[in-house]
Amino acid sequence: MRGLLEKDIRLLLHSKQTFLCFIALVIVLGVTQKNPFIVGYATFMMAAFLVSTLSYDEMDHGLAFLFTLPIDRKMYVREKYLFCMGGAVITWFIALILYFAVLTVNHTQTLFEEEMLKGLAFLPIAILFLSLLLPLQLKFGVEKSRLLVIGVSVFTGIMIYFLAEKSGMLDGESTVILSVFGVIGDIAVDMISLLVAGGMAAVSYLCSCRIMKKKEL
Repeated sequence: MRGLLEKDIRLLLHSKQTFLCFIALVIVLGVTQKNPFIVGYATFMMAAFLVSTLSYDEMDHGLAFLFTLPIDRKMYVREKYLFCMGGAVITWFIALILYFAVLTVNHTQTLFEEEMLKGLAFLPIAILFLSLLLPLQLKFGVEKSRLLVIGVSVFTGIMIYFLAEKSGMLDGESTVILSVFGVIGDIAVDMISLLVAGGMAAVSYLCSCRIMKKKEL
């Protein structure tokens, strides 16, 4: 497991120019934007970037070589879920800190609870995004899954925009999703969303294990 994680990290470092451009863009948007849209943008872009390591693994029969090492297919799937979802959560957390740092520096008058709930709303969507994307990538491979990946990405982008618009993120308003229920109700909604996303991730993992077991290398 540790060796697989190190391999994927080195693959990301191999694309360091793209990675550095992504980080620079996130910082610029984080400084210039006054809404938590940057939290969702950074999280989903990083998620897609992390999933791209699957493409590198399949190049030049790389998977066939990997499985000559002391690892099995289930371990490979487990590492990919840990790497992609763990990386997305870490990115979400860093982007959220950046967002609050910008609000503090600009002395923006906001309620911490409301802004935190807005940022938290992106996390279950990111988990669902990866739960759909990882099995598709494993099932159809790099070439066949391109249109499906684009479709999933567009659908997720529409969901983010809809969420941002309904919660007042785009116009600077402090309205929270389902604010009629109050902050406690919003917390409950976010927690339920996270539980549902976690359940979907578990189902996705089991499906990916099954797909990988039957996959021809």
